[in-house]
Amino acid sequence: MTSGKLAILILMGLGAATFGVSYGLSLWLGAGVGTAAAMVAGDAAKDAALADAPLEEPAPPATAHLEEKHLMALVHQVRAKMDECRDREKDLSAQEKRIQIACDDLRREAQQLETLRTHMATAAAKLRESREALEQTRLIVAADEQSSLRRTAAIYDKMDAAEAAGIIESMCKNAQDADAVKILQFMEERTAAKVLAAIKDKDLVAGITQKMKRMHNPKQEG
Repeated sequence: MTSGKLAILILMGLGAATFGVSYGLSLWLGAGVGTAAAMVAGDAAKDAALADAPLEEPAPPATAHLEEKHLMALVHQVRAKMDECRDREKDLSAQEKRIQIACDDLRREAQQLETLRTHMATAAAKLRESREALEQTRLIVAADEQSSLRRTAAIYDKMDAAEAAGIIESMCKNAQDADAVKILQFMEERTAAKVLAAIKDKDLVAGITQKMKRMHNPKQEG
């Protein structure tokens, strides 16, 4: 082969290689540009969609949510304690009012009892005075009665025994046996014995004698 032909073949091979390289580069660069353009377009669409979409707040972390729940529970507990304290304060206030009312009632009752005690003491003092006055009156009456009985007994002592016995018997039949017994008590014993002996109703004499035994001797007081 001549040198001229060989040079032509080398030149043709270099041209083909250069064309292939150029074509491959063009294809590769074209695909890359398309892919890049597609990627850019996709990113733009995503950005547009994100721009049109409403903004969402980021979800709070789990720890913050737990702390909020714990804080709300503490708030509820504090409110419950405050309500309980208010209820207990109301109960204590009502109890204090009841105690105050009870104390006022006790004071009024104490005053009433003191007033009643004073009245009773006054009434007891008046009763003692009345009793003493009555006792004095009784003593005076008893003294006057004894004086009168002594005078009557002295008269009976001077009477005839039969006549005195008739009067004593008549007094007993007229329900005046107590006075008859008293007269006999104040009479002289010998005269009284004669009068009793002169009474014909012996049952009457026995009754008078029993009554005379039960009575105290008025002569011992004189």
